[in-house]
Amino acid sequence: MERFDPGLKIIASAQMARQNNELEYAHSQYVKGIEELIRLVQDEKDANVATLVRKHITKFMEEAEQLLNSPSEHAKELKRHAIAAEGKARDAEKGFKVGLALQYYTEAADTFTALRHESLGELKRWAGEKALASLSKAEYFQKLHRCSTKTNKDHPGKSQDNSSNILGLPSAPGGEEDETYSVPLNMSAVDPNDEGPNPNSLTMVYARVNKPDIEKILIQGNQINGKLFERFFLADADQAHYEGTGWKDPDGYPKLSEAQKEGQARWGRPYQIFASTCLIRSFEGRVIAQKMGYSHSFALSLCVCADWEQRFGKSLISRSIYPHVRGIPILSRSGKYAVKLLINGAVRKITVDEFLPVKSDGEVQLLCTCSEGREEIWASLYEKAYFKLHGSYEFRSWSSCEDLHALCGWIPEEMCLHNVEEGKEEEVLVSAIPVGSADSGSDDGIVEATQLPDQEDQEWNKVSLGLKKGTGLFTIRSKACSEEEGLETGIMPETTFAVLDAAEVNGMRLVKLKSADVEKRWRGRCGWEDLAFWSEDALRLVGYDPDKVREDQQLGVSWLPWAEVRRRFQSVFCSWSPARFRYHRSLHGLWKKASHSCTHHDDCPQYLIRLRCSSSTAIWLLLSKHYSDAKDGTRMGMKLFRWGRKVYSTGGAIASSDMHVSHSLLKIPCPPGDHSFVIVLLVDRPTAAVSYTLTSYSTELVALSPALDSPSIQASASSSYTSKSFRHAWAKMPFVGGPLGSRRFPNNPMFRLECLAEERVMVKLLARKEATGLLPSVSVHLFVSGRRIEDKTSKEIECRAGSSEYTPGSAWKEFLLPAGAFTLVVAAEEEERLQAEFEVLVLATDLLEVASIVYPSSDMADRTDPPPPADPAAAAAAAAAAAAAASPPGESVLEVAEDDVNVLDVPESEDQTPEPPPPLPSP
Repeated sequence: MERFDPGLKIIASAQMARQNNELEYAHSQYVKGIEELIRLVQDEKDANVATLVRKHITKFMEEAEQLLNSPSEHAKELKRHAIAAEGKARDAEKGFKVGLALQYYTEAADTFTALRHESLGELKRWAGEKALASLSKAEYFQKLHRCSTKTNKDHPGKSQDNSSNILGLPSAPGGEEDETYSVPLNMSAVDPNDEGPNPNSLTMVYARVNKPDIEKILIQGNQINGKLFERFFLADADQAHYEGTGWKDPDGYPKLSEAQKEGQARWGRPYQIFASTCLIRSFEGRVIAQKMGYSHSFALSLCVCADWEQRFGKSLISRSIYPHVRGIPILSRSGKYAVKLLINGAVRKITVDEFLPVKSDGEVQLLCTCSEGREEIWASLYEKAYFKLHGSYEFRSWSSCEDLHALCGWIPEEMCLHNVEEGKEEEVLVSAIPVGSADSGSDDGIVEATQLPDQEDQEWNKVSLGLKKGTGLFTIRSKACSEEEGLETGIMPETTFAVLDAAEVNGMRLVKLKSADVEKRWRGRCGWEDLAFWSEDALRLVGYDPDKVREDQQLGVSWLPWAEVRRRFQSVFCSWSPARFRYHRSLHGLWKKASHSCTHHDDCPQYLIRLRCSSSTAIWLLLSKHYSDAKDGTRMGMKLFRWGRKVYSTGGAIASSDMHVSHSLLKIPCPPGDHSFVIVLLVDRPTAAVSYTLTSYSTELVALSPALDSPSIQASASSSYTSKSFRHAWAKMPFVGGPLGSRRFPNNPMFRLECLAEERVMVKLLARKEATGLLPSVSVHLFVSGRRIEDKTSKEIECRAGSSEYTPGSAWKEFLLPAGAFTLVVAAEEEERLQAEFEVLVLATDLLEVASIVYPSSDMADRTDPPPPADPAAAAAAAAAAAAAASPPGESVLEVAEDDVNVLDVPESEDQTPEPPPPLPSP
């Protein structure tokens, strides 16, 4: 045995290296020692010694293999630490925390590198790939971090005089790399390490998803009006994307409105328009103006957002335009900008150049939304991005709610005002009313109020408290009136105004309105011309001085009594902050071959909502239809049922939302206890496909999932179940039967179910309308037989769930069946001939066979008493039916499709009916 010592010594060194966690060296020594032993054993003449050595060689090979497949405890700990660091880095990246992302990606890269040195084989290769990926991410965030941490300490800013460029950038594209960056008057720089996502802004909306089907829906949402608008990712904030000079949008310019064309608009760069341009001089809402006559809605949406930021000192939309330095939007040297908008279920990047529509002759004037008297371009760029998305400056949204949802993701709602005319009031439906004072600690209107004194108080509380707490943004639209009346009062017909404030002055309820056309403002009671009302005390109550009054007069801002608002305006458009709710949940869906059916809801997307609440609360559901073409006028809405499974009947809804082309809101009040609801989505017209996003907002944890036909079968612990579906028609039968207990009941269509073991079975029946437009009332019955039910006294199997009533259009039941054969009867309540189709779905927890049962030959005429034929064609049809009835009785196998509904086409006439397949043997 001494001749094997050289190989055994090498193996001993390998084992020692393994104990010291020198795995790579240990593995190489194992390989070297095993090779030496194999070489020596080949020359061994003693068979017993050779056998013993070969056993040791096998043992050493297993130890070497374990080194490759079984990492050490230290390697396992490194792997856990590396994966945790990578997870923290990804969370920081989602939250736009550049500094933390850099820290954790660097930590992950170092840990994966250490793991690579401590492991072998597949783990070594995987750790190396992960280390390279984390290192690449760390290098990217290192570059971004250097850019974002330039401070004013290193580069002192210029004077903040309003006549100078507050951002310290040149008017024309280009400039020195060490150019100074200053901060706008009412904005502050951010520390990327400390500030988390603002719950009121789009930073709370993340675009990445893990499920391939959801990812496909969001990718399809990139195509809008023939252009590509991809989702916004953190990498899109990199300043490298905005470097260069003279960038021009390859997509071209948005189409101009007719008013802009009449003004002979041309496209110019900011430095050609202004003497000293900046992106944001001071983010202020009341200075925004739009005089061109196209839709004012988006301009006023910018106005209320900027006013909200000024009042509450938080970011809402001001940081949604890029490029940035330390979180502050700056002028782009290349003229390229990116604006974030929430559209089609995700935050998307709208890239625009700096060209703006301007008057082509005479005085230089922007022919788009702008900041009055300020040489800043942020409002013009936001508007250009929005109208590029929608294809034209001529685009008119449903309301500012739609614009604000795209800008900041707030929840849209329309409140119809009371009609108050000549002392006569007409009630109009008003949605949920916020209640509770600012100091009451209430839920700020999440629960509906029904006990306020009158409609005016409800409307006033909703607007005034929303403004005071900062939980709502509001615009209003005026009623139709004559042009002369509009010019006299300053309230033009069907025009939108921004609501900036609400106050009570000397017992008078007032709202502060802003017009996009600064030359149009309220000139009636409590307007600035009403000097008797605006005493010094009244001005002091609303925080005004004479100078501010003069500014507001020039900017189209005025105060209006709430009574005049209710008289002259038709709707208040409300946008509510999602930050009011603790829980948000979004589901994205694609509805193929969407149809508007008045028969039943089986083909409609349905979602189950479940929650348990300890106190009164409410769930808000927002349905957002994805937008792809400005010509698409399909509307979507919702119905609410108090139910725990899929809904088939169109009746029985406890609430419903309006149908809208963009967003539809439904509020569900919930008292304490457990609740289950089903939401059914609807469309107003057939369409090939429609994508949507359904979002729930709640203060309690809510489970939102697709509704099932049978939760006890489809959601059981075992995910495998049998699903069989088929179509049939009563038109195929000689005569239709009747309800259970009638003498014609045996004439109903019957089917054989054969269970191979004890199982739970659910049967669903959906009937289509007759040619006459009537919807038959139907039910399903189950008997222990397997053959036709000839005796009306046969005992029916009791169902475990479902209703025994005959209901229009649909019926379902669930049974617990033993092994054996059964007869399923599809019964119609009408005892006359039907010309209608029906569909049957059978679900079972185990294997199940389905077959049709043909009509018997005996006594059919005696049971049905058909009327005599009225003409030769009818006589021929009756003769054919009699011939069919004379055929021998039997059973025929029915073609079914597993896991698929609506797969069998019903023949258009009796002549096209195929021959029945061979009969199924009786058990």
